[in-house]
Amino acid sequence: MGELAMELKAEVASVLIVGAGPTGLALALALAAWGVRARVVEAAEAPAVGSRAVGLHARTLEVLDDLGVGAEVIALGRRCFGASFWVGERRLAHVDFDELDSPHPFMVTLAQRELERVMTARLAALGVEVERGLRLVDLVQREGEPVSVVLESAEARVEVEAEWVVGCDGAGSRVRNALGLAFEGERLTDDVVLLDVDGESGLPADEMHTLLGEDGFVVVLPMPGDKLRLVVSVAHEDGIGHVPTFEELGPILARRAPSVVVEGAPSWIARYAVSGRVAERFSVGRVFLAGDAAHVFSPFGSQGLNVGVHDAHNLGWKLGMVVQGHAWRKLLDSYGAERRPIAEAVMEMADRAARVVTLRGAASRAVRDRLGPLLAGLDAVHARVVAGFAGVRLDYAGSPVCGEHRVGVLEAKLLRDPSSEQPSLLDWVDFGRGPGAGARVPDGECVAHPSGTAVRLAELVRQARFTLLLFDGSAATAEGYVHLTRLGHAVLRTYGAWVRVVLVVPRDPPPEALVWEGELVLDARGDLHRRFGAGSECLYLVRPDGYVGFRAQPADGVALLTWLEEQLIVETRS
Repeated sequence: MGELAMELKAEVASVLIVGAGPTGLALALALAAWGVRARVVEAAEAPAVGSRAVGLHARTLEVLDDLGVGAEVIALGRRCFGASFWVGERRLAHVDFDELDSPHPFMVTLAQRELERVMTARLAALGVEVERGLRLVDLVQREGEPVSVVLESAEARVEVEAEWVVGCDGAGSRVRNALGLAFEGERLTDDVVLLDVDGESGLPADEMHTLLGEDGFVVVLPMPGDKLRLVVSVAHEDGIGHVPTFEELGPILARRAPSVVVEGAPSWIARYAVSGRVAERFSVGRVFLAGDAAHVFSPFGSQGLNVGVHDAHNLGWKLGMVVQGHAWRKLLDSYGAERRPIAEAVMEMADRAARVVTLRGAASRAVRDRLGPLLAGLDAVHARVVAGFAGVRLDYAGSPVCGEHRVGVLEAKLLRDPSSEQPSLLDWVDFGRGPGAGARVPDGECVAHPSGTAVRLAELVRQARFTLLLFDGSAATAEGYVHLTRLGHAVLRTYGAWVRVVLVVPRDPPPEALVWEGELVLDARGDLHRRFGAGSECLYLVRPDGYVGFRAQPADGVALLTWLEEQLIVETRS
């Protein structure tokens, strides 16, 4: 290490997070929920001045709720309830966010620096301080040993040993480079210039607007404090690397966005290349990648920050349980298996959208402008596009740690029998349409018993552990109640430290034959039962990140306990 090293000392950390952007901060918060105090280091001496990413989608707001900062972020931000696409003065297409299946059916705009400030303050309240001015200069891992990391500040070099290292250090990730992982993908035609301005858009103020011109586009986002974020496409070949001045952008804005009136100079302006890349792997040994270190997308659709926070949410509970000795190490193998396909899907979605809005040829633009209104008017297309960009549609179907157990269709009764818990053919079909293994759990309203308080399912499963939902189904049989309560007790006896058991009954008041001293919610309107396809007795085990880990119809205790044994370690329970 030579003369640069003023001080050389060995330090030990259970988890070292390299990078204190939204992804690294979210991961540290997720680990803190499991009692794991990560060490977070950041190369930058101070928080960034620019606003950078600004769009927070519905699924990200749900994750921020889980991390304890959602309410504050929403209060600080500005809500967008839809998006419109314009060609001149003609609105080509419009999509609404208000039908999203989420407690937050909107997008929030907030400068990334403000999000980081809120998350950093929350971490500090939990006893975790971000260490700034430390950059990674070396990383070595050997089989069976902690990862050896060398960090450098302006004054010294520090050697750190960490059981686990997570690179959240951006597109130029030193962690990814140290692992020798390829960053596969391509650069697209246009760059984008981002600028924050005071002014008026001349368009509905509670929506995001994309203004399509012959030579590119301008995206207009309302921001807190009556500011606007403008995203202006510029050809990559036009002044490579040059950040144009506001005066240089003036003719472009006048041509593509004549309704936008800007007051004064921008408070921030930056230029970014538009590319889509995904790392060949998301982990090697005890080292993981998350956020921009693992993937970068076209900025169209505001996906980068959001997907990074989702990475952290996925990895956080798994790593937290493994570090605390509550889960088998193989659980961590599912991180890349689940998140890399998501990154590829988002990259394809964002790239497709970017290519549509940057069409140059007159013929291709004419086709787009003719088909756009037709496609946007189709409910199925509308819902799919909105849910995809909002992050509520993508799931972990096919994950190695998600499963289900169902009776065969031939074992189902032809007709529903209220005296039997055996599913009917209709029940079997409805369950198949419910959220499958790996799907994000839908929201819904029910009533807590005996308090009578209205609660949302999103609130019930918002915690750093699993939630087992035992659905009673339409049949009201004493045998069924005994079976469900025995199953609930069996799970609590063995896994009560990590699994919350909630019995869901489609009746109010609850039946007298039901003897259950645990958590009980009443779904008298049947909203939850319909959403989960629970016409007959069944169970759903919801993971700490809000996705279905396991489900079964009927509620098969042996199958559930077998799944739990494969994931969780009982012997270390206190």
